[in-house]
Amino acid sequence: MNEKILNEKESLELISQMILRTKERFEGGSSKPFLVFGYTTFILSLLIYFLILKTGNYYFHLLWFLIPIIGYSGMRISTQKLESKSTNQIVKIIKTVWLVNGIACVLIAFGAFFVRIPVLSIMVMLMGICTTITGIVINSKLITVSGIFGILSSAALFMINGNEKILVFGFVFLFMMIIPGHILSKIKRNV
Repeated sequence: MNEKILNEKESLELISQMILRTKERFEGGSSKPFLVFGYTTFILSLLIYFLILKTGNYYFHLLWFLIPIIGYSGMRISTQKLESKSTNQIVKIIKTVWLVNGIACVLIAFGAFFVRIPVLSIMVMLMGICTTITGIVINSKLITVSGIFGILSSAALFMINGNEKILVFGFVFLFMMIIPGHILSKIKRNV
């Protein structure tokens, strides 16, 4: 394989093209994971809140473990066509950031069985951080701002006690993932 050494201008141009292609790919359909995980989290939040409210049974919190199962399955199904496209280093970085975040979230959720921690607050903070990183990497102000909203919302969640925290958690995902995901899809359709 013949490798060409790039000058500074060519290197910057190549990096700019990679970022642009990644942003177009993300906005063109890879925003579906935002919608899949956003809707899964939002719907489960409402379901868990109402089940606990009606029954008083806190074992319904175990339903939170459906998020990675449903979300990952739905993401794989909704992005199968996109997986066949070649991926660049930026896409791999974004996937790795989200994978590490997902593993951290599952470990924190399991840890909450042994140590009393504000799980929902921590989850929103981690998701907000990953959303912000994704927005910065793909140069999307909408995604960056929605991630910052998530980070700031985590502070509010630290201050809320009781089952209402579950509702607020769900609505944070509505504004952090679902609405931006739909906006990106609509922008792509109109382009």
